[in-house]
Amino acid sequence: MRYREYIDKEIPNEYIAPYSNLWANDILDLIPSKLPNVDKIIMDSMLNDMLLEIQHDYFESMRKAILDYVLKDE
Repeated sequence: MRYREYIDKEIPNEYIAPYSNLWANDILDLIPSKLPNVDKIIMDSMLNDMLLEIQHDYFESMRKAILDYVLKDE
């Protein structure tokens, strides 16, 4: 529980390299711009949600990597 709390609350995003828009562009290039049965507004919303989730996961994984490195240090 304490480990999770350190990841969530003790390492601010300011200590992490910024998320690059180039990465988002590379991700978007892999996704078809139109799906036959999906409305454009819904598609845009789905893409936005996906990109926000990826960005959240990026920062969470970087905070976890920092914490793991600190805890590994003797």
